Amino acid sequence: MRVDVHTHMWAGEGVPMFLRSYADGRGAGSGVESGAARLLESMNENGIGAAVTVALAHSRDMGSDELDRINQYVSEQVALAPDRLIGFCAVDPRADDPVGDLRAEIEERGARGLKLHGSMQQIAVDDPLLWPIYETMQEYRLPVLHHAGDIAGSFPAVTASRGRPGSTRSDAPSPNSR
Repeated sequence: MRVDVHTHMWAGEGVPMFLRSYADGRGAGSGVESGAARLLESMNENGIGAAVTVALAHSRDMGSDELDRINQYVSEQVALAPDRLIGFCAVDPRADDPVGDLRAEIEERGARGLKLHGSMQQIAVDDPLLWPIYETMQEYRLPVLHHAGDIAGSFPAVTASRGRPGSTRSDAPSPNSR
């Protein structure tokens, strides 16, 4: 089965302006507002059996209410197709109780992983502020998806994946060239 490990879902006013502008520049049909129905349609068209869909903390300055709405939306959409969609939550590592927030997402909403976006959240993947979060993910034996970066040296028991692994070598083959 083919699994897409990095998809997003957005609801109406929850789409940040910079993402709307990005989508507008990609041409017709590339809007960012989506939900389970649109994602499943795209998955079916492309032979994808399952997808990890992530909540995105798109700014360091997001309020907890906005982040909670994004997490709730992803959780609700995943519940429409739990056999094919795997929901990852986002947390604010600078919140008053990020570990409590993370536990609530896992235990109450069923999050099956965590998405961190270092550049948007303005935090390095190895920042000690994240260590309690990594320890919690390790405790639950759930994965962390980083937009970029690696924590394997510090937290070898945490399954970690990079959403944009890329290459710094100009002669490296593209994974899409096969």
